[in-house]
Amino acid sequence: IDFPLEYLTGISGKHGRWGSFPNLITSLKFHTNRTQYGPFGEGASGNPFSFITEGGVITGCHGRAGRYLDAIGVYIKPARSLSRLITVEQHPQLNVRNPGLLTQSAGPFPGCITGRAWDDGVFSAVKAVHVHVSSDMSVVSGVQFLYEKRDGCVVLSPLHGAPSEDIVKTFEIDGESEFLIGVDGFHGCVDGVKVIRSIRFVTNKGKYGPMGYEFGEYFCSITSMAITGKVVGFFGESSACLNAIGVHTEYF
Repeated sequence: IDFPLEYLTGISGKHGRWGSFPNLITSLKFHTNRTQYGPFGEGASGNPFSFITEGGVITGCHGRAGRYLDAIGVYIKPARSLSRLITVEQHPQLNVRNPGLLTQSAGPFPGCITGRAWDDGVFSAVKAVHVHVSSDMSVVSGVQFLYEKRDGCVVLSPLHGAPSEDIVKTFEIDGESEFLIGVDGFHGCVDGVKVIRSIRFVTNKGKYGPMGYEFGEYFCSITSMAITGKVVGFFGESSACLNAIGVHTEYF
C-alpha cells in the first residue's frame, strides 16, 4: 500500500464451515481508496461479509485465531487525520524511510495542529541532537537532528522551529552502545498557541535534559520500559518555535 496517498478503507470476504471447523474466514479481500487486493481464498464457499468505511481509514485490525483465522475486525479513524502526513514538509535528503523496519509512531505531543507539519522519516539511528531554547518566551524554539542512514552516511535535518540567540544545547549519542528510547517534557500555551516548553531525551543509558522550562502539561513518548525499542526518527509541528514533537520507534 502506497501510504499515505493510499490507505485501507475496508475488508470483505466469506466465512463459514470448513471441515470440522464450524466457522472460519474462508476468503478475504482488502479495499483501499484506490483499488482492491484479493480475494485471498478465491473460490471458497461461505457467507459473504463486508465492511467498507466512508470518510474513514483503517488503522489496525483485531480478531480471533487458532490454527486458522476465525474472525477479523478493524479499527478506524477519520481520513482527515491523514492530512498531517500527506502535507508534511519535504526535504531532498530526508524522507528516506528504511525498508524492512517494523516501526511505530508516538505523538505528536501535544497533538494539535498549530504549526507547520514536518516529518524527517525513519533512519538507522539518531547520532546527535541540537535544542534551541528561547529564554524570553520560555519555550523550546527549535530542534535539529543528525541521523545515520543504513549505509553509514549521516544526514543533518533542517532546523524545526527557529534558532535561539541565547541557549543552544547539543549532545551526541554513542550509536555503538547507546541509543534513544524516547522523549518527555512539558507543553503549554503562549499567547494562545500550544508550544513545547521543555524537552528531555531518554536513552538506554541515561537522560539528556531537561532543556527549557518545566511547567505546563507533562507528556511522554515512552509507554513501557519493559518494551525495548529505539527512536529512529522524529516528526512534529513548528512555527516560530517547536509546537509539537513525536517519535518513530523501531522495536527489536
